[in-house]
Amino acid sequence: MGSELNIWKFLCSLNIMIITLLLIDFFLYGYTFSFNAIMNKFISERFGYTTINAGYLSAVPTFMCAFLSPIIAYFVDKYGKRPEWLIFSFVFGILS
Repeated sequence: MGSELNIWKFLCSLNIMIITLLLIDFFLYGYTFSFNAIMNKFISERFGYTTINAGYLSAVPTFMCAFLSPIIAYFVDKYGKRPEWLIFSFVFGILS
């Protein structure tokens, strides 16, 4: 019971932006990783690709994140940490 109270105090002390970011990460990565487990089979059965080509296609979102993260980080560093960047990232994460 005491450790639950400490966790609750810690969560209450966090900034609302950090809590929002944690929730977005939780839902987006939870969705992405659970779908990645079955994505190769889905792509190969639905579209008739080989498992290798389906693997290439399922790796596209990961490579896009790896490529776009430094670019977005540059703009966030240049223009500041604004809620618009968080909303922008969330919308394009859902669209991808």
